[in-house]
Amino acid sequence: MPPFEWNHIIQKAFVKNFARNGKVTYVIYGTEEKGEFDINSLPCEQPIVEKNFYPEDIEKEMGVLENEGIQVVRKIIKGSQIPFSEIELSRKEEMILRLYYLLTLFRTNASRRNIQEKNGDYAFNKYVENQSISPKDLHVYNMRRLIDEFNHCKKANFKSYKSTAIDKVIKSIRDEKQDLQSLLNLFTNKDIVMDNHIESMMNSKVNIIRFPKLNLLMTENCCFNESNNLNMIMYNFWVISPNIGILFRNNEHGLENLRKQETSLIFKNINEDCKPNYVNQNKIDNELSKLKNPTEKEILKFNLIIQPQYYCKDDTFEYRILDEDEETLITCNGMMLVHAKGNFVIYQDYQDIKDAEDIIKKKNIVRIEDLNKNKPEWW
Repeated sequence: MPPFEWNHIIQKAFVKNFARNGKVTYVIYGTEEKGEFDINSLPCEQPIVEKNFYPEDIEKEMGVLENEGIQVVRKIIKGSQIPFSEIELSRKEEMILRLYYLLTLFRTNASRRNIQEKNGDYAFNKYVENQSISPKDLHVYNMRRLIDEFNHCKKANFKSYKSTAIDKVIKSIRDEKQDLQSLLNLFTNKDIVMDNHIESMMNSKVNIIRFPKLNLLMTENCCFNESNNLNMIMYNFWVISPNIGILFRNNEHGLENLRKQETSLIFKNINEDCKPNYVNQNKIDNELSKLKNPTEKEILKFNLIIQPQYYCKDDTFEYRILDEDEETLITCNGMMLVHAKGNFVIYQDYQDIKDAEDIIKKKNIVRIEDLNKNKPEWW
């Protein structure tokens, strides 16, 4: 078999998190097709692959981000198995986690179908219509743009993240010569749209969510989101194992006070932030030990002037695991399932799908994209 003829539309090592005794059970939701596969079987026997889905350079480039991303995910899963535990992530690991999530989200067949079928909200569909390239090429472009961003962060040694996309938009808004249509055209520019998407994720706040049972569904869409009463997305929730998920809370500049007032209808614990350990205490102690009879003023001077140099990729952040109950678990499954028609769904027990369907009816869960199909007043 030629190399790269079969492409995983979701990383095999990631899917392995949902295997039981090496077996993965799945259903193509909305059809009668269901089955089981060995996670160690040949690629062409798995529903998580597509033939010639990506160009060869994409497949190769993805490998680096995949390998680093799955290590962070495994660290979180392993640390979450300990009761009352906290997980420490470095700045580099945080950045890789966010980029790896976006890779998992963008790379799937479901993502390409959403583009081909214009299966999003009004803004998304309008954006797709305004592109001069095919849906397949747009999908590949998104993948390539994300990989370029990863390489950019890697080159910068993961010290910080800064996109120029927001600056471009602000400059255009301030330009009095821009009429409304010219401004709206910015939001159909694939470079700016993709950069804004990445920047929003890179500036998000992270919560690690744990559930009492191993019953989370994993779908091809890999995540769901919840909006506030202004139709602004509050967070994206990503399932990484049968009982662990990562919640990325949006944190747009200028909206901090509004964000603090938001209340999720699903999660009970989404407003807790991590505790940053900005510096390595050993480095501080070592510097202080070099001072002769340090006075309080000298120590203060050290803390205010010298200490910031340690604000780098080695900074660490401690996350307390946030526990949610079984009702929240079932609601999360309902949110995942409502987006899953025609996509594969990996499950631990088929009853989990039945329970999710019941909660969809009970709580009248619908896709946010379907609620926002109509043209907004400001467009």
